Amino acid sequence: MNLQEYLSGERRHVVQPMIVLIGFMGAGKSSVGRELARIMGTTFADLDEEIVRTAGRPIAEIFQYDGETEFRRIEREQLRAVLEETDPTPGVLALGGGAFVQLGNEEMLRDAGATIVFLDASVDELQKRCQQPGVARPLAANEQKFRELYQERRDAYARAHYTVNTQGRTVEQVAHQVMLLAVPSRHRTQ
Repeated sequence: MNLQEYLSGERRHVVQPMIVLIGFMGAGKSSVGRELARIMGTTFADLDEEIVRTAGRPIAEIFQYDGETEFRRIEREQLRAVLEETDPTPGVLALGGGAFVQLGNEEMLRDAGATIVFLDASVDELQKRCQQPGVARPLAANEQKFRELYQERRDAYARAHYTVNTQGRTVEQVAHQVMLLAVPSRHRTQ
């Protein structure tokens, strides 16, 4: 099902607020975001991918050579740039795990009218997902610090408009639930 099948004809004349996916590393923000954009028939942007494209190097390398402070500065600039895009503004945006909790970023998203959805799972499940081969997560190297960081960020994530638990669910199931929550009901077909 795509957005045209899902939404009424009236919806075509209404601008849908950007859906922003937040959550800890391993929550599935990028995978769910791509699927959500596909079923909604809209565009998708991944803030981490935008950072890599703009900086011309991997995030792990930015962390290693420039430090987290510089990475967060670049991240904030890139978030501002994505939110200011008008042609086209992404319909779905996935943030990196720490982006939402950085000073000013939540306010920037709310000021832009974004619908914010927190994707969550147990810390054990998130850790397991981050340990898959080929997944480079600079902040996931130390298990104890990983757990502490998750707890530190959880209260901020909980300020999202909606929370969706991804534990034991497919990307497709999560994307459909996000769509049901984040697309205003007056625009859905019955």
